[in-house]
Amino acid sequence: MHLGDARYKLYFGDPSITTGKITPGLLPFLGPKKLIYADGRGTGSQTNVDFEDWESTASARNVVFVWPNGDPLDAGAEGYIDDFHFLAPTGSLDLQVMYLAITDGTVPPIGAAAVLLNP
Repeated sequence: MHLGDARYKLYFGDPSITTGKITPGLLPFLGPKKLIYADGRGTGSQTNVDFEDWESTASARNVVFVWPNGDPLDAGAEGYIDDFHFLAPTGSLDLQVMYLAITDGTVPPIGAAAVLLNP
C-alpha cells in the first residue's frame, strides 16, 4: 500500500509457519500475516522505491487479526486469509480497510472486510 512519497507497506503470508493448517486440505494455506515497509529515502530517492529499500522479511512485524468482539483469530483462521487488498476509502491513511477472503480451511471462502486499528 502506498503511504505517500516514496513509502510503501506490504502485507504477506508466511507459509513456512504451518500452525493451523489442515492436512490434507484443498484450500491454500498462506500462514500468519506479516508486514514490512519500504522507504525510498533509504537509498536517496524521493520518488522511487528500489528492492534494497524494503525491510527484510526476517524483520517483518506480526499482524494480529481480531473479531469484532476483540478476540484474536486462531492460527487456522488467520492462515487461510487470502486475496487481501487495502483501500483508504476516505482518501486519508487514517482509515484503511482490508478486503479479504476468509475461511477456516473447511468451507469455501467468503468475502469480508476489516478496518486496520493501527494503520
